[in-house]
Amino acid sequence: MAAGLSLPLYPNAAGRFIRYPGNDEVIAAGEKDVAQIFWCVSGEGAAVIHGTEYSVRHGDFFYHLPYEAHTHYVKGKSWEYRWLTFEGELAGEFLKSYGYPPGVFRAGECPHNFFLEFENALRRMTPRDCRRAVVLICSILELAGGVSDDSTKEGRIVSKTIEICKENFSRPSFNINELADMLRVSRSTLHRIFTKHMDTPPSEYLIRIRLQNAAELLQQTILSVREIALASGFSDPAYFCRLLKKRLGETPTEIRNV
Repeated sequence: MAAGLSLPLYPNAAGRFIRYPGNDEVIAAGEKDVAQIFWCVSGEGAAVIHGTEYSVRHGDFFYHLPYEAHTHYVKGKSWEYRWLTFEGELAGEFLKSYGYPPGVFRAGECPHNFFLEFENALRRMTPRDCRRAVVLICSILELAGGVSDDSTKEGRIVSKTIEICKENFSRPSFNINELADMLRVSRSTLHRIFTKHMDTPPSEYLIRIRLQNAAELLQQTILSVREIALASGFSDPAYFCRLLKKRLGETPTEIRNV
């Protein structure tokens, strides 16, 4: 952690892991003092939590509290997931405050760009990077559960914002002004409501979705950088490359070679 920095929790480690048959993980109670979160990318595995076995597939999310016993193993040929850990006296209580069930649940597509940005912050670990990493933990946990209550007017606006962004991010012309018009609210109202519920402005959320899509295409396809930029909603490939380097700390080539 950054020296002299006082935070309620501290980023610890992160990565992308592929588990194969026979490479089981068995952790005894009291062995790990960090909070852990996992987001399945592909394949199928199993997580044993509190004595109950859960199947884990693409798009599933689960977590472990500090000192919690657990077992992970593969069901099938392989199991790939992204993971991160954080520590601190409040790490466990912070994780429990989201109210997620102590098991495996469906969360949707893994936000690869958030994890990549978290890993990049860990490499530098300046006070600013440490604070940014904490924000990323919050963002990942928010995305895992989505909007907790869409029965209210504000909840419906947030849910619809997420839906519209996911459907339209690939259009370079799509922006927050158009989004607000589609929702029939002012831009300032949209900013206030979305930021209140998601802890990030809608403009930032849209950028993150675009970067996430770009990172996935770089790792999973042989499309050119220009094609990926356009498919992710960036009309200027040069700007896309600069933004990718600034936000994720890596060039398109470096991400592709991960």
